[in-house]
Amino acid sequence: MFLAGALALGITAITGAAAFAATPQPNPMDDIVTTLSTKFNLNKADVQKVFDDSRTKMEASRTAAEATRLADAVKAGTLTQAQSDVITAKKTELLASRPTMEGKTKTEIMTSMKTQRTALDAWAKSNNLPTDYMKYFGGHGEHAGGHRGFGMKGKIPSQNQQ
Repeated sequence: MFLAGALALGITAITGAAAFAATPQPNPMDDIVTTLSTKFNLNKADVQKVFDDSRTKMEASRTAAEATRLADAVKAGTLTQAQSDVITAKKTELLASRPTMEGKTKTEIMTSMKTQRTALDAWAKSNNLPTDYMKYFGGHGEHAGGHRGFGMKGKIPSQNQQ
């Protein structure tokens, strides 16, 4: 499975750089916010607010797109309404309780991700969810190739197999 190989490669690369892995990882947006506010003599809090507002809009757009794809899958008969509802509820639960990774080391981040994936895979199996739909949780499933819950080009699994 591609994902397992990629995960193993990622873990190997990270454990091979132990000194780097032990370094707390900063929020990657902090540097951009600081650079923009300094370069254009702007209030850093105002620049941060623009980034935060943009993130909120993108998350709302992504949530709406995922809801549309789930509704389309139910219409196509590749997912039941109950399965769609359970996916939506779990996604909401995970977003509300997601831990911050800011200040964590790469090793801590990878360990957390692996633990979350194991728990999510068990949850999916206990809810009789097709593997293809795990992409809504950030790249799980044999056809998931996108980022942040988007599958391959945002298509439903039956379209991915063409």
